[in-house]
Amino acid sequence: MRPFGLGHRLLLEQIESGFVGQSFPTYADLISGAFICAHSWAENQLLLRSPFRRWLMLKTWGLLAGRFNVPAAMVSFHAYARDGDTFPEVQQKPSSEVRQLASPRLARLYLFLRSKGFSEQETMDMPLNVANLLYCTDAEQEGRLDLVTDTFKEMIRLSQGGLAA
Repeated sequence: MRPFGLGHRLLLEQIESGFVGQSFPTYADLISGAFICAHSWAENQLLLRSPFRRWLMLKTWGLLAGRFNVPAAMVSFHAYARDGDTFPEVQQKPSSEVRQLASPRLARLYLFLRSKGFSEQETMDMPLNVANLLYCTDAEQEGRLDLVTDTFKEMIRLSQGGLAA
């Protein structure tokens, strides 16, 4: 599979996959999720537009996959999607006001990447954890948030009497 990208996440949400939603993932979620994540954004768009091409690709793909341990594959795919969608720990600037953004996180992320000059193809195929990090780093540079590092956490612990423990 390719690195878990923004396009993969959007397509999995579109098909209401249990791997990115609130429902328990099914075998169909596993097969369709693995199929989506094995292709780039452009490849997925071609496959979605052509039922014959999609059928042929799924048939070939199914023959090549052979037998596999379904429960282990479901655990593995869940970890792949979870790890691919990591978001850095952040801390709000103490002097700033809390504001709730109305647009969904993935829409904001898409618009951010496009505003930074990434093409649609680059945006949709970018590993999601990398896109999240770019988004947070940009916000940190503009003073909207602080990325929380292990060193920062240790400094807080020590400043709160951690040495006495």
